[in-house]
Amino acid sequence: MVAPAVDLLRNPLGAVRGLFSIAAMVASPAPAATLELSGGDWGIKGVFDKFLYEEGAIAQVPHIDDLAHDSIPSGSLVRFRGMIQDMFDVEYYVGAYKDCNTWQTNKYTDSPVPQDTEQQIWDRRLFYCVPIPGENQWMKNTWHSNAVQPDATSQSLKRKREDIPATVEIYDGNDADLKLNDIAEFVGIVWKESELVSISASDSSALAESLMEDDTSLQLPSSTVPRLHCITMRKLSAYSIPSQPGALADICSVRESLVCTLQSVLGEDRLAAEYLLLHLLSKVYSRVEPLAVGKFSLNFSGCQAGADGSVSLVASAVGHAISVLLPCSQVVPLSLEDLNSCLIAPRKDYATNRLVTGGLQLASGTHLTLDETALNTGRLNETGVKNLQSLKSVMESQKVDYDFQYYQMEMPTDLPVLVVSCGKSRILPADALVPLRCSAEAARIHAEASDLSKWRIYLSSAREADHVIEPSMQKIVEEDLVAARQKDRTVGSETFHRWLTMARLLSLSYGERSLTRERWEMMKELEMRCAARLRETTT
Repeated sequence: MVAPAVDLLRNPLGAVRGLFSIAAMVASPAPAATLELSGGDWGIKGVFDKFLYEEGAIAQVPHIDDLAHDSIPSGSLVRFRGMIQDMFDVEYYVGAYKDCNTWQTNKYTDSPVPQDTEQQIWDRRLFYCVPIPGENQWMKNTWHSNAVQPDATSQSLKRKREDIPATVEIYDGNDADLKLNDIAEFVGIVWKESELVSISASDSSALAESLMEDDTSLQLPSSTVPRLHCITMRKLSAYSIPSQPGALADICSVRESLVCTLQSVLGEDRLAAEYLLLHLLSKVYSRVEPLAVGKFSLNFSGCQAGADGSVSLVASAVGHAISVLLPCSQVVPLSLEDLNSCLIAPRKDYATNRLVTGGLQLASGTHLTLDETALNTGRLNETGVKNLQSLKSVMESQKVDYDFQYYQMEMPTDLPVLVVSCGKSRILPADALVPLRCSAEAARIHAEASDLSKWRIYLSSAREADHVIEPSMQKIVEEDLVAARQKDRTVGSETFHRWLTMARLLSLSYGERSLTRERWEMMKELEMRCAARLRETTT
C-alpha cells in the first residue's frame, strides 16, 4: 500500500489515519470491510520500518527519557528501550467508528470517541516496561549518544535524562515473540489524556461495561507513567551495542591486554584473571534438563571482609571492572540483614493484579557479584532461607522461581554469578573455586577509552559466537575424560561439564570457533594449577 505524503516524525498519526482511509476506501464496497480492517495494520508497520531502519531515521526519534514527560505532546513519535517487567491480559478498545458515514480509526491513541456511533471493538496487549535493571552508565550513554536531542525551539523539552518506566501497547499480535524480562526497543506514539479508559465511561452498553471491568490501564495513569502505543519494535539482548564496528584486527593482543588488566584488578593473580575472563564470556547456550549448558559460575576465596560490613576490597575492585566492561551488572553484599529483609524472587499480587518485582528479576546477561564476606553468623528467617534457595537455584540451574501464591513457576534465566568469599562458599555452589593469591592490593581499572571500547567489543563478540567440537576432537576429549575417571573415581559429570565449558570458552577467547588440542591442553593446565592451589589451601 502506498503511504500518504505525511511527515512520519512530526505527524505519525496523520500517516496512520491516511493509510486507514486508503484501506477503508478500498474495502468499503464489501459488507465485511470493518472485519478486514481490524485484521491487519494496513501497511503501517512496513512504512515505519522502511523509514526508521532502512532509511536510518531511527536516530532522529528521541528517547522518551531524554524528554520532560509533562511537556511531551500527545501524538509524538518517541522510542523507549527497556525490559518487560509485567505482562497483562488482552485489552479491548474502540478501534474504529463511523463519523458522518465515514470510518475513522482510533488506533494508537486513547482519545475518546463520539457517542451513539457505529463502532468496532478491537484488541491490544499491555506491557509494563522498566529501564534495564543494572544497566551500566557507559551502555546507557552509548544508546543515547546517537539519538537526536530536542531542538533549540523546544527548550522546555530538555532536561537531565532520567530513567522512567513506561506502559507499552502492542497491536496486531506483534507480542507473540515477547516474554517476561525480554529487552526491546519500542517505537510508537506517546499519549497523555486524563481519561485513559479504552471505551468511553459514558457508554452505557453492556459490552462496554463488561470490557471495562478488568481494564488494567485504569491502574496505570499516564500522568505518572508514559503510555506508548507501539508501531514497531525490535528485540535486543543485554549485549546489543549500537553502531558496533567490525571484527577486531588482533584478537590475541586484545585478549592479552584484557587479561593483564584483570590481573592487576586481582592483585597480580594471573591464574584468577584467566578464570575471570572465561567467566565473563560464559552464557547459557542450551538446556538439557537439569543442566544449563554453558553456565560457568565462579567463587574467589581468600578475600578479606570489608570494614564495618562494607563491600570487600576484592568485590569492589572486581565489581567496578565488570561495570566498565559489561553492559549490565550488580554487586550484592550478602549480609544477614539484607537476606532477611525482603524477597528477591518476584511474586504475584492478586489484589492489584501486578507482578511485584524482586532483585532477581533481571534481563538475561546481567552479571551478579555476590559478596559473601559480608555474611556474619546468625539466624536466617523464612525470608532469608527463601532468598538463599533462590540464589542457589540461579547458580545450579539458572532458574528463578516466581511466586504465584498458589504455585511456583520456574523462569529460565542467564545470570553469570561471581561469589567473593573468605573461605570456600558453603552456601552458594559455584562451578569453579579459585583461591586468590594476591601479591598486590586489588585495584580498580584505569584505562583509556579506546582500550575499554576494544575490550567491550571483544567480550560481546566472543560471548555471542558459535562454537563446535569436530569429530576428531570429540574422540580425544572422550579418551581424556575416561582416563581422568580411571585415575580418580571422584571425577564425575560436574567436572566433565566444567572442563568442556572451560575448553569452549578458551577457544572463544582466542577468536576460535572450534576446539583444538592446544586449547584442550591449556584448559587442563589451568585446572591442574588451580587444583594444586586448592591442595595448598587445605593443608
